[in-house]
Amino acid sequence: WANAGEIAGNSIDDDGNGFVDDSWGWDFVTGDNNPFDGHGHGTHVAGIAAAVGDNGIGVLGVAPRAKIMSVRIFSGEEQSSGGAEAIVYAAESGADVINNSWGLRAVPGGSALDDAVDTALVLGSIVVFAGDNGDFGLTPTPWWRHPDAISVSMARPPFGAFPFSASDVDIAAPGRDVLSLRGGTGMNGPTIGSNYVVGSGTSMAAPHVA
Repeated sequence: WANAGEIAGNSIDDDGNGFVDDSWGWDFVTGDNNPFDGHGHGTHVAGIAAAVGDNGIGVLGVAPRAKIMSVRIFSGEEQSSGGAEAIVYAAESGADVINNSWGLRAVPGGSALDDAVDTALVLGSIVVFAGDNGDFGLTPTPWWRHPDAISVSMARPPFGAFPFSASDVDIAAPGRDVLSLRGGTGMNGPTIGSNYVVGSGTSMAAPHVA
């Protein structure tokens, strides 16, 4: 995705949205226009959703003609406070679908996150959230649910959800041993060459749905 309302590199907020030179998205951790994924989780998720196909290279995304808007809210495993703001940014920037492969243990009703999802829905975005992994083996505790967001658990073949996927979700999708793009050094699964890595979790299931 490219922001058609911005002229790259002129240090001017051309589209008046409050973000200077956000030609490719925004980094809510560092507050700049370079949402680079140094960890790799976001790259893996993006590849599942939209890796280019029919080119004889690597993997194929579920929606290979989709465009990815890069919006960063994590520094490694540490989340910034920009999750809600990032959802609003994506929606106001025209995102048709907003995938959220991240979560919090508890977000009270009426929170900024609820308000952000409400805003996105009003603007016409579909909002998808990964369900809780339950720390891969522990009893999952659903961390947050918005009634109009789509929540996704991780499916196991031929049917059903993995024990560590939260049960009160809307839909299940593939999430175990998913091969996708590798970026950064934070993904610890098996690698294929230098550009691809295997990952598991509801984070991998959500982009299948999105």
